[in-house]
Amino acid sequence: MQVALERKKLWMAKASRLYSVAQQLAATYGLMRTANVPQQAQLTCLHSANEALRDAYHSGLPPKRLEDSSLASLAGSEEYKRLLEEVNAATIKASTSRQAALSGGK
Repeated sequence: MQVALERKKLWMAKASRLYSVAQQLAATYGLMRTANVPQQAQLTCLHSANEALRDAYHSGLPPKRLEDSSLASLAGSEEYKRLLEEVNAATIKASTSRQAALSGGK
């Protein structure tokens, strides 16, 4: 987990690199859950994975990538669900704004 977080520091604002960090953290989180690692360590890893995904999205990661099967270990968490809701709301808002601009604001 620590190595992935160090990699994240190297690649701020690089969507694909941040996404790979999130994938590594998601995989680590999945392993932690099966190995009965202390709850606090699991929560730290989960939070770090979601934070890396959020950073990747804000750096230009296409929203569809957040639904990749490599992130399946995060799917049951409330934090991940909130992230998906935020991204979906932002995507809808951007789409609506583009449509309004194309139709001349009508």
